[in-house]
Amino acid sequence: MYSKILVPLDGSSLSEQVLPHAQKLSKRFDAPVDLVCAVEIEEVPETIVADAQQYCGKYLQRIADSSALELKPGCVVKPGIPAEVILDQAEAEEGTLIVMATHGYSGLQRWILGSVAHKVVQAATTPVLLIPAGAKSPEGGMVEFDRIIVPLDGSPAAEHIL
Repeated sequence: MYSKILVPLDGSSLSEQVLPHAQKLSKRFDAPVDLVCAVEIEEVPETIVADAQQYCGKYLQRIADSSALELKPGCVVKPGIPAEVILDQAEAEEGTLIVMATHGYSGLQRWILGSVAHKVVQAATTPVLLIPAGAKSPEGGMVEFDRIIVPLDGSPAAEHIL
């Protein structure tokens, strides 16, 4: 069903909370995981971009090496706007599932700060699984999904998710 699990990471512990979910999905679908990190560049010297890319590459490799994922994840670092980098990477291979954390911002806070997850969900042509900030079961472990809401509009594209 899925040929790849794409996990965007931004260096925060929140973004890393999705790794156990990615591991379960990777096993379930026998799909490799790619960790992706975007280096946002806006009128900064090329040397700073290169340093940031190197730093992100080391960060992703550290996560990949310490990960319990059976299929060792690939690491992708690209310069650009995070949402666009994530979408480009996801659309590069058919059957990619994006698994990412959401900070849970709402209202004015989301409007001021923006939301990469919101932008990805709005523009994605591939499935996206958002894991809310701090999602834990009552017992303190990883959340198990009993139900998933799938909004449909009657179009074949929307029904493809089923």
